[in-house]
This record gives sequence, structure tokens and C-alpha cells, in this order.
Amino acid sequence: MVPDALHNSHPIEMSIEKPTEIDEIFDEITYGKGSSVIRLIHAYIGSEAFRRGLSNYLAEYSYKNTITDNLWSHLSRASNNSHLSSILSTWTKQMGYPLLTVKEKQKGNERLITIEQMRFLADGTKDDRLRWKIPIDICTKSSPNESVYQLYLNGEKKQEFL
Repeated sequence: MVPDALHNSHPIEMSIEKPTEIDEIFDEITYGKGSSVIRLIHAYIGSEAFRRGLSNYLAEYSYKNTITDNLWSHLSRASNNSHLSSILSTWTKQMGYPLLTVKEKQKGNERLITIEQMRFLADGTKDDRLRWKIPIDICTKSSPNESVYQLYLNGEKKQEFL
């Protein structure tokens, strides 16, 4: 994912004006980040909804042209998640990926979790302009493969959760 952490990165989804531009966009960023987004979708909506949505999408658009929003639409219907497109577009229509800083503080009997996001850049500089919508699963040390709580970052720079 190093190329996507550079200033000259590009989004997965890009407008194509000339046929010669097609080869330019299929690179390490497109395939590497694209596969990460697919894994994010699968984890977020679950195996069954993912399989059903993808199967319906492939059945409808087999031997036809399509656009990304058609895939999001099928996955949204299969998972009963009307917000899926707005979440995924933050990953496909803008370059880069987020660096999350998580802080925790005990507040009485509750724990306050603060999550701040910014674009990760390989050279260490800061870029505060881009935001992502991010589903997050919280796991425990005793059950590292089981989600005990789910959070959703709605695209704000900083969010707090109790």
C-alpha cells in the first residue's frame, strides 16, 4: 500500500477521457487498495450478504458494461444497508488511506474512546483534508477474533465513543 501513501497517488475510481488512460489506472494502487476494500466490505456486511450481493450483481451484468455504483447497490440490497455506498465511496473516490489515532480514558464506570483520523503519508507530512467513513470492530485480548462491539466513524476528523 506504499504507493497509495504518496502525494501523487490516485483514487481507485477515476474518470477516463481517452482510451489510452485505461492502462494508466490499472496499477498497484488499484489492485492493492481494491482488494483491501473488497475485504472491508466482506467483513462489514458478512459472508452471506457479500456472496448473495456479488452473485446477483454478476448475474445482472454478465456480458454487459457496469459502474461501481451498481455493485454497491447490489451489496446494499443484500445486506439491507442503505449507507453502504456512502461508506465505500470514501475509499474508492479519494486517494490514500487513513491513519487512526486511538486514545482511551476511564470515565467513572465507562471507558471513553477517542478516535482521530488523518491521511497517512509515507514521508510523515500531515494531510487533514481527506476523511473516511470507517466501520470498526472492537475485539478483546481474550477473544481477538470475535467482535464484541462495533463502532462507525462517520467521516469526522475526531469522534468520541462511550
